[in-house]
Amino acid sequence: MTKLIIGLGNPGREYDGTRHNIGFRVADALAERLGVGYKSKRKFLAEVAETKRGEMTLLLARPLTYMNLSGQSAAALREWYKCELRDVFVMYDDADLDLGRLRVRGEGSSGGHKGMQSIIDALGTSAITRLRLGVGRSDGPRDGLKDHVLSRFDRNEEKIVKEMVVRAVEAVESWLDRGLAATMNEFNSRTKEIE
Repeated sequence: MTKLIIGLGNPGREYDGTRHNIGFRVADALAERLGVGYKSKRKFLAEVAETKRGEMTLLLARPLTYMNLSGQSAAALREWYKCELRDVFVMYDDADLDLGRLRVRGEGSSGGHKGMQSIIDALGTSAITRLRLGVGRSDGPRDGLKDHVLSRFDRNEEKIVKEMVVRAVEAVESWLDRGLAATMNEFNSRTKEIE
């Protein structure tokens, strides 16, 4: 059985550390925890790390297509590795969730996230497990969303983000070991107050 875990973000140093790249950051933390490194795979338009976990083959991917075309990479990986839809897990930023909040879902709309919408379109279904990572709301108008998600976390926010990344890795491992329902039950109900 092959599990495909995709962290969304934009390639390039200018996007490192931005809110929009929190999916990459969680993928990197998971790769470090698993002791694996990425290799650039042109045919998948992604950096891919592969490892075993018991009987499972784990693929960890960082699409290099830019956010809005992430579905091209997801579809290529899924097709090549013959992954079942239920074995695809996507991690991405969500400006509608408070900073540090996690939300695991087994299906649903993209909520306006263009990377997730690209994956839904490319895979032909909204029944894709995803981990939404709260990057906080912009205080400005809705049209300021692009500037907000492309901004970096400030020093006070960074403490919360580091904790969220640790919990996000735990959520992925929970999904791998215990399944979707148990993971949703544990991580969606956590409303830990952060000072």
